[in-house]
This record gives sequence, C-alpha cells and structure tokens, in this order.
Amino acid sequence: MNLFKFVKWVGFLTFLALIYIHMQMSIIDNAYIQERQDQRIKELSETNGNMRYAILHLKSANYIGDKIFADKSDMKFVDQANVITVSSVPVATAAEPAAPEKKDLAGSLLSMLNNGIKK
Repeated sequence: MNLFKFVKWVGFLTFLALIYIHMQMSIIDNAYIQERQDQRIKELSETNGNMRYAILHLKSANYIGDKIFADKSDMKFVDQANVITVSSVPVATAAEPAAPEKKDLAGSLLSMLNNGIKK
C-alpha cells in the first residue's frame, strides 16, 4: 500500500470519526436540554400545587370564619331582618291541570324528515 492511499484512508476515517463525535455531542446536548425542561416542569408543577393550596386555603370555611370574627372586618353574619322565608303553599292553583297535548304521528314523522334534510 502506498503512502497516498494510506493518507486518504486515514483522512476518511478521521472524517467519519468527527461525524460520529458530532452526533454523540448533539445527543448529549439534547439530553441536557430535556433534563432542564423536565426540571422546569417539576418546578412549575410544585408552584401550581402551592398556588392551588393557597387558593383553597383562602376559600376554606376556617379562613372565612377567622376573617369574619376579626376585629376590623367589614364582613358580618346575616341578621334575622334580612332573612326571607319561603312558604310551601302554592301561589296560584289551577282549577284543572291542563290536558297533555296529543302528538300528531304524521306531523312528527314529517318534522323528523325535514330535520334530517339539511342543505
């Protein structure tokens, strides 16, 4: 084998090795990017959970009761003067209940056919 062929093969193998190293570096770089994104998602998920807890805490009965009983609170319980009583006696009674309407079979079939045809 002469020197020219040897240099050509060494150059070709070096080129292939550089391509392989570049691909491996790209894979590792993408793995680090994915890891950072996963960490960010976990952080956002924890923040979301903390925010949800804070919101539910603000809506809890204990928190609202504490706020109502606070000295400087403008919230008050409803007094008896503002309570409306609803009676169970019907307001208006009809002499007879209305008879149910008779449905026309032909009319309902035609309406189904008309609803089925859309332009």
